[in-house]
Amino acid sequence: AKQEGFLIDDAALERIAMHGEGSFRDSISLLDQLHSAADAKAGITKELVESFLGLPPAELVEQLLAARGT
Repeated sequence: AKQEGFLIDDAALERIAMHGEGSFRDSISLLDQLHSAADAKAGITKELVESFLGLPPAELVEQLLAARGT
């Protein structure tokens, strides 16, 4: 991302890596797709990654898991 000159936050990188499940090629492909979909000023955010992949927000999943444990 730095070499290509676009913004991405660390949380977004983490979600991309988790979704890629160890596949560099899949992760880079997703990164390219997200770059095309991202707002140039905002860059790639965790929220964009979650929305793009149809994933629930990580915080919501954590809250549900915590509530289940109580």
